[in-house]
Amino acid sequence: KWKTAEEVAALIRSLPVEEQPKQIIVTRKGMLDPLEVHLLDFPNIVIKGSELSLPFQACMKIEKFGDLILKATQPEMVLFNLYDDWLKSISSYTAFSRMILILRALHVNPDRTKVILKPDK
Repeated sequence: KWKTAEEVAALIRSLPVEEQPKQIIVTRKGMLDPLEVHLLDFPNIVIKGSELSLPFQACMKIEKFGDLILKATQPEMVLFNLYDDWLKSISSYTAFSRMILILRALHVNPDRTKVILKPDK
């Protein structure tokens, strides 16, 4: 928990001020205190807790992510845009809902989900 909070703080420090988040939503209660401690330097960032269960572990079922983790030889910070170019045509709420639906589908039935997302393969 503390190491994760430290990494989040390092990521925020590496961003230009205009790109730093205005709020961070924490989905695990145990992360609230460590994040609050590590983000004391950022009084403008609001930290909120949420009981929403997000299936982010399903990302590991996507080959690109899974391979990156399996081949890692040292810690590395990598950023991915999970929304692709969706925000050009839909609202952020719709993009978030779509991403959660895809992640839940990957969690329940990865093979069927991949066929639906990429029918050509």
